[in-house]
Amino acid sequence: MCRITTTGGSRQCRPEPVESRNHLKSLISLSLERVTKPFLRLWDSSDHSESHYTQMKKTVGNLSIRGQLTKITPRRHQRLMQELTKEARTRSKEIPAYGWKQHGGNCYYFSTRKSSWDVSRTECRTKGGDLVKIDSSEEQSFLKTKIEYGGYFWIGLTDSAEEGKWLWVDGSPLNERLASWSFREPDDRNGEDCVKMEQMYWFDNSCKVNHRSICEKPAVVLCD
Repeated sequence: MCRITTTGGSRQCRPEPVESRNHLKSLISLSLERVTKPFLRLWDSSDHSESHYTQMKKTVGNLSIRGQLTKITPRRHQRLMQELTKEARTRSKEIPAYGWKQHGGNCYYFSTRKSSWDVSRTECRTKGGDLVKIDSSEEQSFLKTKIEYGGYFWIGLTDSAEEGKWLWVDGSPLNERLASWSFREPDDRNGEDCVKMEQMYWFDNSCKVNHRSICEKPAVVLCD
């Protein structure tokens, strides 16, 4: 950055002191922190109701960056706002949209409505993802921490193509070392070809039964 000065009728661009640039940087960081922290506290809540969403929007609307900028000149204020806007846009790409939870390289959506396995998968694909595929024990542990007691969620595992051959929605076979079947599961009772999970275990179930579901998509794609 440089500072425009006029010497002998000519305009010159002189480097701005390092201290000035550092002060500008600290103001940007402070302003972003004041804006994002209250919002993210609401974001991390497990409450996904409409009233909660309204509160989130109200909180963001009430936050003021300008309160931190009263002691700087109008010119610097303008430049700071430009830098702040640029930085905020960059950071916003790292934050999942409302309803999605980011973990590692993926974003996860825990539905609030119940539907069949097929309908659940269609809804996930409409959102730009698919029913979750569990690739590691660490990922599975994360999912279990987000499931409340007594809740069941469809995951992207089925043996509907061939009985006993469990495949993920991307066509890859189940790694049995990652399986978390409950006792005597899967039992294929009455043609149970789809898998649901709860806080501890997996169960096979009729694909027509209505349950909540977990969608997944890569975090490199904006979670919207």
